[in-house]
Amino acid sequence: MNTNPGRRIAVILVVAFAISFAAAQDQRMSPPPLVPCDAAAEGMPCVEIVKEVGDIVGIWRRYTQNLTTMGFAEYRNDGTVSILTFLPSDGRVTATIRFEDGVASIAANPDGPAPRECVAPGMYELRLIRFGEHPVALHFSRLSEDRCTLRANEYTRPMVFYGGSGEDLRMVNSVPALAQPLVPCPEDVLEPYPCDVVVTRSEDASGIWKQYVSRPDLRAPNGMGYQRIDADGRFFIADTPENTRTAFENYPYGTYAFQDGQAWLTVDAPDVSETCETARQRLYVYRYGAQPVALLVVPLLDRCPPRLQDTRLPLIWVADAQ
Repeated sequence: MNTNPGRRIAVILVVAFAISFAAAQDQRMSPPPLVPCDAAAEGMPCVEIVKEVGDIVGIWRRYTQNLTTMGFAEYRNDGTVSILTFLPSDGRVTATIRFEDGVASIAANPDGPAPRECVAPGMYELRLIRFGEHPVALHFSRLSEDRCTLRANEYTRPMVFYGGSGEDLRMVNSVPALAQPLVPCPEDVLEPYPCDVVVTRSEDASGIWKQYVSRPDLRAPNGMGYQRIDADGRFFIADTPENTRTAFENYPYGTYAFQDGQAWLTVDAPDVSETCETARQRLYVYRYGAQPVALLVVPLLDRCPPRLQDTRLPLIWVADAQ
């Protein structure tokens, strides 16, 4: 009879990996990328589903400690991960990540300080948002139940690719972490780098953004459409960028108003359902220097199922709102 506890743990982890992968594949109903990188125009924002760790190697700025502060994640080619409070990295392995058929299995190091429930793997789909060849943001979508609530909660916000020393990053302790950008955008646009903006005015989110459109009555091509956000806070959703200039057929339109770092959305369309009339959100714009790349919509109070479905993945910038 084999009483080796290390072997038993290894066998249990292998079984857990296999079961989790199978469950994730069964539950995966992931839409195609809005703008696939292999089909995007050169030098434009795009999205790719991460299939190997080599695609995300490097250091990423992230919200951590249950979204109450900020830190870093370092991904290495061998699949080891270091979760860091400060830079430079100390090389300590706190987690591992591996990929199979576009599904990422993420597990805490069993010898580390993480809660025991975080040693069991969580299954995620990772989407790398790029501007041309430049990595900008990394988005996580949970594919099955993750009993590690700390991990599941922290992965509700994208990470921002970071190439600095960390000395230029300062948090304002009197302001909640989620109300602050991970990497403030540069004033000198001649030296661009990935950064993010917590939207506090409509001008910050101005542009035409490609998004999912799930309502079957709208018959959106490939289940996708476009949202124009004007500098005065008006927004229009339509089937093409050209049709977002004004209200189009039965697509939603309305206004954004901003207060205390939150977006208050009002839909003005005459046939809007009561549950979709208003919403309270927090918006984040991811940029490469001054160039908008993606728009994240975080619902704070929203009872509209189609809108929640359509904005659960970041919108992708396609043009200025002119």
